[in-house]
Amino acid sequence: MKNILMAISFFLIAFNIYAEDVRPLSLTVLDAETGEPVPNVPVYYELLTAGRERFLLFFWKIDPVVYRPIIRKAYTTDNAGRVTISAESVSLRKHEQLFEERMYINIDHNRDKLNKYDADVFFSSKHDQWHNPVSDYMGVILCTATRAFGSDQIRGVKRNKGIMFESIFVDNSLAKKSDAIEIQLKREDESSRDL
Repeated sequence: MKNILMAISFFLIAFNIYAEDVRPLSLTVLDAETGEPVPNVPVYYELLTAGRERFLLFFWKIDPVVYRPIIRKAYTTDNAGRVTISAESVSLRKHEQLFEERMYINIDHNRDKLNKYDADVFFSSKHDQWHNPVSDYMGVILCTATRAFGSDQIRGVKRNKGIMFESIFVDNSLAKKSDAIEIQLKREDESSRDL
């Protein structure tokens, strides 16, 4: 009986998981005024899926869309201002698909230096604990997706508890075979500090 239950469990799991390839991404971070590369900038990367979870085997849950982070990594720009995010194969559930990438550029948590550039610590920190580690520049939250973003998702500068960042949305980037994105970090001038 135990072997039969194990075989059924394996069968259900094996047919409910599939592999999906995530394209490689080259990200270059430049100074918006000079066009020069900005080295040593933290970049936190998160890949989210969207899917449906079932309640029992055949019934949908009341809120059918579930978002799940499947990759969370920390990078730092090199002397040329670049970060290379390699192609990767991920395991998705049957009713799940790649949804969105989020990159937090020049945004870090205010915790001690021991946890510097630690993805687990960053993603568990609260937004009011964030700051711009390269203090001359604002941060950027870059979102890419397999789809076009809605018109309500507009590029703009925001201030949140002492951190300044710009939101940038890139349509259909995650659906490409590979991509290269250039981000221009704006300097945080005195007038923007008062927002």
